[in-house]
Order: sequence, then C-alpha cells, then structure tokens
Amino acid sequence: MKRIPSNILYNILERNGLEPTDKNKYFLIRCPACNHKEAFLYKDSTSIICNRRNKCGYTEDLFDFLKESRGLNKINVLQELGEEIKEELEITEYDEPEPELEIPKGIKFFFEVKSGIMRDQAYNYLKTRNIPDENIEKLGYIFEPSSYFNKTIFFPFFENNTLRYFTCRDWTGKRITITDDGKKKQVRYLNPKGISANKFLFNYDEIKEGEEVFLFEGLMDALSLKDQVGTAYIKATVSNSQASKIWEKLPSKIILVPDNDKAGIDNIKRNYNVLFKYKPPSHDAEVLIYSLPDYVKDFNETGENYIPSSKAKTLKQFLFKKSLEWKRKASF
Repeated sequence: MKRIPSNILYNILERNGLEPTDKNKYFLIRCPACNHKEAFLYKDSTSIICNRRNKCGYTEDLFDFLKESRGLNKINVLQELGEEIKEELEITEYDEPEPELEIPKGIKFFFEVKSGIMRDQAYNYLKTRNIPDENIEKLGYIFEPSSYFNKTIFFPFFENNTLRYFTCRDWTGKRITITDDGKKKQVRYLNPKGISANKFLFNYDEIKEGEEVFLFEGLMDALSLKDQVGTAYIKATVSNSQASKIWEKLPSKIILVPDNDKAGIDNIKRNYNVLFKYKPPSHDAEVLIYSLPDYVKDFNETGENYIPSSKAKTLKQFLFKKSLEWKRKASF
C-alpha cells in the first residue's frame, strides 16, 4: 500500500478528535495522553510523538491508538473514509495479512550453551571479528542440517522485548549461490523472506531516552562497541520508519558511523537529510558523523570498542576532512 496522502491523513486525525493543524511537513495535534496540543505527526509517517518532554513522553503509532481507543485497525479506518481512498492508495485487498516472522529451527543462544563443536566454531568466528564476550552472549547460532540457515550466527532484532526480525551470518565462508548471470557468489547474510529489514532497528531496546545514539552500517561494526546502550544498526541507509523510531527516544545526539568508502560517504548525505526530516520540531539535538581513520574500511577494522562522541563532527566538518584526505591521496 502506498503512503497515505496528507489530505487523507488530515481527515483521519480530524475525525478521531486529534485536532490537526497543518504545519507544512507535519501536523500539530492534541496528544491522546496529556490532552495538550503539543504532539506531532509527520506527513509521511504514522508515529504520534508528544513534545512535552519529561512531562508526557507519549509515543504511539496512529493506528495502534485507533485500535486501542475505537477498536479499529488501519483497514477499518480507510474503509470509513470511502471507496475513493481505496482507489487513490491502489489497495487491492483490505485484509491482506503481513507475513508472519518464522523463527528458524535449531537456534541456541551463547548464554545457554557454553561448549560444543558448532558453538565453538561460531564463537571463534565472532572473536576473530573483535566482538566482545558480553555482546556475543546476546546472539545465537543455528545448527540444523535441514535448515536454510544452517551454520549461521543468529542476530535477533528485539523491539519492546519482542522478537520482530532477525538476520543470520554464515560463519563457514563456504556458502555459495549462483547469480542470474551464472556466476558464483559467496553468501554472507541470510534474511527472513517476505519481511523488510527497513522497518526494524537492531538494538532498538538499548536506545535510552535522552541519551546518545550511534548508527552503524554493519552489524559487526555495531557489535564492536562494548557499551551497547544507544547502539543501532541501519544497513547502508536509514529508512523513514527507522528515523521515526530513533527520534521517538528523543536522543541528545545521533552519531552516524559510516563505512570509509565512497558509498558510505554518499549514504551519509542522504541519511543526514532523512534524520533531520523526522527531527521533532522543538527538540534540540545534533546529528553528527564519526570520521574513521583513512586506513580502515569500517569501524570493526579499527579493532576499537569505544567511540568518544566528542570526536564526532558536523556534516560540513566531516565532508571537508574527507575532501582533504582524497586530495592528499590523489597527489601521490
């Protein structure tokens, strides 16, 4: 289903007593919890966030609120507004269910198994990647010969203490697939089919309200930090859904840690803009970038497990530093 057009979103808010005021990029609305008109909802999102920090802190998806208050789900709400909305959003089936997350067989977590051939293989792989023991304890491994995920490390994505997504990493280096053009390609990460990773954040539950958040492009990079509070993984680019979830925690700083290549630099510009697009209007917080040494590709390669936020730079400072590095390399 396409994004809900702003005029339809306005009608939904108005019909359900949230008194929307159009503020160009977002709607200012009455908070369902504290009843003050200090909550907001961006037009390409459905997350309600109350801006009365330390007084309310209400955050909830609009359709979760409607389900709780009126017993309506998203489809019911859209049906209320008429058939023309169905046509505009190109909805073919109102009751199409979202795919259910199927948990692979054969998962064992490192905290519950202390020895074994397969356990040791998976553990040793993570140690060669500089992952601290306290972070390995939160992960699992899969040994089930009949499973598509056999001999992989299991990375769970918990949100509100519920497993919402996962990805798996082959630790053998022997998994090969054949591409469409007939070439062999090594497979490293395996994901559940039919569910988009862009909706979820690795370590979401470790983001604490009002504290710093570090965003990494790779799982191994994120897991390299010893202190996992405020550490998240976003693949290469942050999605609208992820940006909205991050700002729900009203972080004091968001620190991007990009890969040290052209793709990483290009992604930084996009991610910076997406994050600022979802920044709460009156929330005072910086989005900064941590610049890696020019001799490594990503944070995991540094062998470090701590990032001082004081070394993070503004986007302008970061791009200026990178331009100097590229000029210096080109001169040799």
